[in-house]
Amino acid sequence: APKGSSQTYSVLVGNREWMARNALHVGHDVDEAMTNHEKKGQTAVLVAIDGTLCGMIAIADTVKPEAALAVWTLNSMGVDVVLITGDNHKTATSIAGQVGIKKVFAEVLPSHKVAKVQELQDQGKIVAMVGDGVNDSPALAKADVGIAIGTGTDVAIGA
Repeated sequence: APKGSSQTYSVLVGNREWMARNALHVGHDVDEAMTNHEKKGQTAVLVAIDGTLCGMIAIADTVKPEAALAVWTLNSMGVDVVLITGDNHKTATSIAGQVGIKKVFAEVLPSHKVAKVQELQDQGKIVAMVGDGVNDSPALAKADVGIAIGTGTDVAIGA
């Protein structure tokens, strides 16, 4: 476009499901590349511009070195440690495996985390929930013990 003029682009950023919902085909080679990242505990995010898939970004939270010891200690105390996350199943399973968590609920929407906490409480369990974001605040409030870390602290205190 000439200098001073602007052009409009349609940009989509999201996972496989988001691309499919927007009628974008994710080929086998791209799917395989995404899976390779997910098995390493990374979230693969796709980018499409004007209906053409043109990029992939791999995002990862780093597992703190003391996390595996914390999970082991809780397990040795008889505490069932469960991972409830919005991440896809492959990424969640990889992260859980790195820290010794056996039970994983993946691809859980923020609004459904409250229901998961309730489900565990309905089974007679006392639930402590650790959350690190604003999206977790309703589930933190629902849990018997809510532990907010990072950006969720202010919201959880107000809940």
